[in-house]
Amino acid sequence: MTKAAAKPGSSWLLHSFSVFEDGLPLRDVPHSREVRKRGLGTYIIERESLTFSSIDGSSPLENAKHYEARAARDSDAYLGSAARWIAIGLALLALVASVRGGNVGLAQAAAVAIIALCIFGQAQQALQRQAVHIDAGSSLPTARDVSEGAVPYRDILFNYTPLGVMTLAAWRKLWPLSGVAAHTWSLTLILLLECACAFQVFRICLALRVPRSFSRVASLSYLSTFLWFDGSRILLEPMYLLAALLALRSMIEMAPSEAPWVAGGLASVGLLLKQYGGFSFWGALLASLAGSQPFKSAARVIAGSALVLAVLAGALFAAGVDVTLALIQTSGHDYAARREWVWIHLFFEGVPFLLLSPLLFLRREWRAQAGVVTLGAFLVASWMPLLIRQHQYYLQNPSPFLFIAFAVLASLSAARASRARWLELAATVCLLALPIRAAWRINEAALPIRGAQERRAILMTDFWPAGERVLMFAAPSFLALTGYRSPEPRLLGYRFLNESPLDQVRAGMRLATAAWLDPSSMHARGVFASRGTTLKNELAKAGFVYQLTLDDRFELWTKGGAPPKREVPASLEVD
Repeated sequence: MTKAAAKPGSSWLLHSFSVFEDGLPLRDVPHSREVRKRGLGTYIIERESLTFSSIDGSSPLENAKHYEARAARDSDAYLGSAARWIAIGLALLALVASVRGGNVGLAQAAAVAIIALCIFGQAQQALQRQAVHIDAGSSLPTARDVSEGAVPYRDILFNYTPLGVMTLAAWRKLWPLSGVAAHTWSLTLILLLECACAFQVFRICLALRVPRSFSRVASLSYLSTFLWFDGSRILLEPMYLLAALLALRSMIEMAPSEAPWVAGGLASVGLLLKQYGGFSFWGALLASLAGSQPFKSAARVIAGSALVLAVLAGALFAAGVDVTLALIQTSGHDYAARREWVWIHLFFEGVPFLLLSPLLFLRREWRAQAGVVTLGAFLVASWMPLLIRQHQYYLQNPSPFLFIAFAVLASLSAARASRARWLELAATVCLLALPIRAAWRINEAALPIRGAQERRAILMTDFWPAGERVLMFAAPSFLALTGYRSPEPRLLGYRFLNESPLDQVRAGMRLATAAWLDPSSMHARGVFASRGTTLKNELAKAGFVYQLTLDDRFELWTKGGAPPKREVPASLEVD
């Protein structure tokens, strides 16, 4: 490495690289003496020499682990390999040539190839390197417990309707792994569901008479947007969005006498996957009221929804779910509505052409096209969850309907335009812009964040074992990585403790064996100051004793002064 750095123009190698142990990044420290004292997977380059230590403190010369130093310029850019960028470059050349020649079909075929390559890179990054999101800290441990026989609402506090977490639990049983492997396996299901949603966008575009080639571009661009905005989260949104898109498709394609029944039933499935999925019921109801037999059609939507809801509720009751507790826990959230308009701004900044989509519903002759009013009803209903909270992932609700509306708008506009091919090419370029931007941002990424999370999770469970009842006053994502249990699942579940009432936190402390706390994290604040106390005072009152600090950040407190599982290095001891 030092020889390479001595070459002209290569001195940056001494400052722009990372050291990995079996693919996990070690932590850089400012002084070599800290590597020797602390160990725990640290490194430093000093005076053109590399000093590093293994994660578990064993000798790197004898532990049979693989170590490597990767240059930051090319270490983890999944779309940065020459072969992929050459392929994208050739596809771009084909796009440019087709635009210059006015060949719409060739341009759209080239766009499909480019977007597919970009999606491959986005999916690869989501599965292999993007950070485990905090939401995984509640969904995955709950799914693990359900897969092991626990019942939501009876055994676990759970604030969402049950089918979503039950789906994750069933998927987990197909490959019952733990730790980060369980996260990757669960995220695979989410990506597959996102692909299924994109396929429904494609089919609905076809049903609304959008040309097949342009429908492919629109649906793939939608998938890339999904991956860009929320590709690495363990979300329930793709589950209920699939039900909503199927409900919309049924109302467009099926006979008027049958469609309301099917759409209503699918709306109930969406509701039980997550409460916010219930917007599809209102979409189907609005669409039915705009038909030729509004009252009869609306009654069928309601009847279909009630029938499926009753059947599923009966099945849940037979499985041991307390329906009364389910209603209380899913409707009794004790946090206020939030107004986070910044996400809406960022969303439309990323895909500004979607702002044109509502224009589809302004012209009477376009509204007269079969299925357009139905699409508009679902689009309006999809904004309902944002009236409660404006989280980033709630923008996935209107997203597919906006893409469909944009595709239909471009198609109908091109049918009237004198230079239709140029309008279609412009719409194709719009849909292509986001995947290219997303691919470029992947290439700019530096260190694999998930690797750092995994290293910390290994250290955590090395000092305090997985499976113990542990409170996490840090990013709840570590609950998904470490495998710690909730100390009081019927009272706390896996909720974020900074949003929990003090009496619930105290109840958790009575039963927990240890607590990890990140003093600089929002997750360690909660209601303590408002009640005239502090987190550390509460831990001390409950019998917890401070033991050590990992990565100069994560503090381990154990009940009754119990020693950590692993011997603590001298530099990590309290006194």
